[in-house]
Amino acid sequence: MMAASSPQTYTDLLREVQVPRDGKREAREAFDRAVSSLFRGEYEMLYTGSAYEGLKVKSANEFDVMAATKDWDRDMLRRKGFVVHWPPPIDAFLADVSERAEAYRNNFNRNLGRKGHAIRANGPGSLLRLNVGGVPGTTTADLVPAVPVVVDGACEPGPLSIIPDWQKKIYAIPKTRNDGRWGWRLSLSMLEKEYIRGQRNPSSKLCLRIVKYIAFEKRKLCSTKLKSYHLKMAWLAFFELKGSNFGPEGGLAGGAEVREKTKELLDFMIKKVGSRSLPHFFAPNINLLCNFKQSDFNIAKAGLEAVQRVVLSLPFS
Repeated sequence: MMAASSPQTYTDLLREVQVPRDGKREAREAFDRAVSSLFRGEYEMLYTGSAYEGLKVKSANEFDVMAATKDWDRDMLRRKGFVVHWPPPIDAFLADVSERAEAYRNNFNRNLGRKGHAIRANGPGSLLRLNVGGVPGTTTADLVPAVPVVVDGACEPGPLSIIPDWQKKIYAIPKTRNDGRWGWRLSLSMLEKEYIRGQRNPSSKLCLRIVKYIAFEKRKLCSTKLKSYHLKMAWLAFFELKGSNFGPEGGLAGGAEVREKTKELLDFMIKKVGSRSLPHFFAPNINLLCNFKQSDFNIAKAGLEAVQRVVLSLPFS
């Protein structure tokens, strides 16, 4: 039985996963101004995540931002060890970097604190509340320090090869490994944003927003290890596989077709979980499910199947 606050029809569901376009644009523009004022050119601000990819299903006032240093040229980056030979290592962490990741992250947070901003440690970065539009605390930013990475080697033909200057869109962020040690992990989020924003079929994004909304916002059906990022990577692989067969560039004709494609997307996700293999879309040598235990696979599969049942059970209004 669905909760009273959950959508009762498929039309309700489609309405709820749509954030008003004007609201998204206004919030984003106000946030961009606030961040630019905050740093005043100290860093290159890289706006990433679902708010900039058209995949946001929650509030339009939550953003992900990387603050990339502008102080080090390519020679300095090489001397410090911010170099990766493509394809990247399977754990996505750089080796032999002289700059201590934890110290870099802590210095970044102290710099924010000196500017008089209340911050809270949040993984590799900080959760920062900004006053936007004169209303205090209405906008939050997951703000992560980043360092550009020098990329050696070439990529195989595929999605990565069609992104102009893809080697210049790879960064490293300070993050803890599974064993708790700090290191520098590669971030491909700028590649993801550019590729996703280049897709012209809005219905493909709608299908993923439906899955995310039911799985994480309303139903809480997926395991704690199965994150929104896993769903996005599976969605990218599904969309690449379907190509022009997904539907016309202007979008699918109606709700019934969107529901059918959402079902197909969930079938694909369930199959990936069942195979215990979800390659990163741009670095397929990295299996994003490599740290899952059997119980994690079981819970994830059951959760996705439950999401699919919800999608198929909602009547059209």
